[in-house]
Amino acid sequence: MTTDLFKNCDAFVTGNPVKHSLSPYIHNYWLLKHGIDARYDKIETAADEVKLLLQRCDANGIKGFNVTLPYKTDIMTYVHALTPQAATIGAVNTVYKNDAGQWVGDNTDYIGFLNACPPDMPFKNALVVGAGGASRAILYALKTHNVPTTITNRTAETATQLAREFDCETLSFDKVDQHMGDFDFIINTTACGLNNQNPLPFTYENLRPNTTLFDAVYTPLITPFLKAGQTTRCRFISGLDMLLYQAVDGFEKWFGVKPTVDKALKDHILNILKEAS
Repeated sequence: MTTDLFKNCDAFVTGNPVKHSLSPYIHNYWLLKHGIDARYDKIETAADEVKLLLQRCDANGIKGFNVTLPYKTDIMTYVHALTPQAATIGAVNTVYKNDAGQWVGDNTDYIGFLNACPPDMPFKNALVVGAGGASRAILYALKTHNVPTTITNRTAETATQLAREFDCETLSFDKVDQHMGDFDFIINTTACGLNNQNPLPFTYENLRPNTTLFDAVYTPLITPFLKAGQTTRCRFISGLDMLLYQAVDGFEKWFGVKPTVDKALKDHILNILKEAS
């Protein structure tokens, strides 16, 4: 970690690796739009440096930061307080200071997911594929909206543990194709399909038309998982919307302005993704 980076920004995203993050493009777009004289950057952090983050933030007047993989759980040890949702989800992606000057760990991934979904979550039966940090936030969101949910994962023990925590059912990974027609909402929270690599090993033969598919992956925008839905006339939601909406609350906490996710922002990020592809 280069400590000089803290002197050149007001907020940042950290993880390892972090060079791929689109967060600076989102937050700096809003800073410019609202005429706020500040900068949002990305700072890569080694595992043994996570404990120093808050100390360095205090020393340099940092307003707050985002946390991405693999430190969403580690940072929970060092913040002064957790929001109820972060404590229940068991992961933090946004850190800010409260009125008492304490560092608070929050999770806005679930808010990003909810805002990316249709209003009122009109689903009767959801299937969540994967059991990582994104899965925990999405399971929490589904539970708050009383959507009956099933989880599947390559490692069955992990799925079983999450099912206990979030009061949902489990489905054996090798039986997903057989039971895919049982669900009207299917969410991929794994990295399968990222950059068109290692797609999910499903045939989608029993996928019903009009099922809604959601992929937390947003590079490419239309992943192999979503392409499978296109051939069966399914509705689908790209992970890009979740990425944009999860950023709103952090920006408001740090800079005192609640930004909007509009077409101009989406076009801005889409252009960046196209240039990088």
